[in-house]
Amino acid sequence: MLENILGAVKEQALSQLGEFGLDQSQIEQTAEVTGESVLDGLKGEALGGNLDGVMDLLGGKGGDLASNPIVGKITEMLGSNLIEKVGLGGEQASGIAGGILPGILSSLMGKFSSSAEADAGFDLGAIMGMLGGENGNLMDAAKNIAGDKLGGMLGSFFGNK
Repeated sequence: MLENILGAVKEQALSQLGEFGLDQSQIEQTAEVTGESVLDGLKGEALGGNLDGVMDLLGGKGGDLASNPIVGKITEMLGSNLIEKVGLGGEQASGIAGGILPGILSSLMGKFSSSAEADAGFDLGAIMGMLGGENGNLMDAAKNIAGDKLGGMLGSFFGNK
């Protein structure tokens, strides 16, 4: 599932990045960093207790993307990552992050609501189960995503030993 999301984000990023004056190497790096940032942002929100917000966003119920707090956090993360990992200037990184992220997330939301066979790998139920929704366990997701140490700390905090 995460591979499907990562692939879709990178594909959409590649289709939008030509208009920002980047060379081919920067375009490829930016697409990679964009995919990682979106996944990290969604996982961070889910593990931070905002699984419903993530599910609403991916299900197209997150309201206006420009004012969605999850989108704002991912945009900031992406801008910082583009500076750090691709070496872009701050203004250029912010412009790219704010310019491509709404389209990327709109495309991703479309895949989750699509009934097309090509989009069958985008299933909100599977995301819920993987990240700890109704059919899953947030403690197991924390262990899988962040390692046993974080899962153990969260388990101790919530009284699970």
